[in-house]
Amino acid sequence: KSISLSLIITFLFIQCYLHHTSIIEKPEGYDDKEVNLKEPIPLKVRFGETKYKDFVLIGYRPHANSGCAQWKKDLVRIDNECFRKIEVREKGNYFSNELISKLKSSNSLQFNSNSNLKIEINAFSDKEGDLRSESLWIILGTIIAIPIVVAYFNAIFPKGDVRNFFNGSVVLGAILINIIPPSDNNYAKYEIDLYDSKSNVKIKTFTYKTEHTKSRGFFNALYGVFFPMFSDSFDQSLNENTYTIARVVSNQFEKDFIQEMERNPELRKLAYINEPPTHIIQLNSKPGKENNSFNQFFITKLESKLQDKGLVFLSNKINTNSDRIITLEDAYFNEETNDFSYFLQCKDSKTKQIIWKEKGIRSIIKKDFDKDIDKIIDEIIFSLEEKAEL
Repeated sequence: KSISLSLIITFLFIQCYLHHTSIIEKPEGYDDKEVNLKEPIPLKVRFGETKYKDFVLIGYRPHANSGCAQWKKDLVRIDNECFRKIEVREKGNYFSNELISKLKSSNSLQFNSNSNLKIEINAFSDKEGDLRSESLWIILGTIIAIPIVVAYFNAIFPKGDVRNFFNGSVVLGAILINIIPPSDNNYAKYEIDLYDSKSNVKIKTFTYKTEHTKSRGFFNALYGVFFPMFSDSFDQSLNENTYTIARVVSNQFEKDFIQEMERNPELRKLAYINEPPTHIIQLNSKPGKENNSFNQFFITKLESKLQDKGLVFLSNKINTNSDRIITLEDAYFNEETNDFSYFLQCKDSKTKQIIWKEKGIRSIIKKDFDKDIDKIIDEIIFSLEEKAEL
């Protein structure tokens, strides 16, 4: 009997997350009609600087007319301080690579680093609205449930039967909490800036405000099977991570962007694909940090992988007619610690403007030398793809 009761309690406390995201504010002048372009629009896409800065969760702004506004504000402030780690997980939701993946899968858009149109995606916490604290909701729900539980089990069990009373209370409490699962809302604002890549002039900003609701409870395991089948705005997970925010924002932006392209022929012409720039890759090490054989091996592999990604390289490494020069500077492999440090930068040959730069320190295991070098280069390429340089 005790085992059965334990299984029931465990079953009821299995927690699943159900996520829902909606656009609560979007740019004016666009509708939901489908637009079919004859040719896909070439585009460069990247996350903006906000991805690399602290993303602070929405604050709590109580309604001014609420008599207990300050009390609620203090409780939620304390709760947020206790659960500060949530911020790290939430940041991943708002800068999920699913957003770029969804745009890449579009039939109307074509990712191309040589396009003259670039979009930059930035997300910010939005302090409008209320944040319902999850733990506060559980506390209030428990307080409400106590008199119901006491009244019910006083009628069912004889006085003094403490064990049955306790077991029953736990089961009923678990059921009550899962029927009305605790939830909280996060609000964010996306600004997707459209640039002329050549002049780096901002052409237009698409602004979206999102509301993300996540609830946790056993019955979400049932809801989560069906809801995502009908809409990208729903998602089910075992933790706070979700793709719904990225999917909803990318879907809405794609519709609005394509409509903008349809009604603005001049903007569509601006999205021409330039001739790809030519590159050479060079080694420039400081005295005492040569490691020439190692560094040459590294840049040879790097060049090969960059070529696979579409970069054009000249065979003559000292050719001054290349459009861009990639330089491996301050590269050093410390054989005592097995650490490899590097600094890569790409410059325009004529203007000397820095196009991109990458640096890092990574450990290399000698027996896995080739694999570790491949991992380092893959990380560099992934970073360049995020910056729309590949």
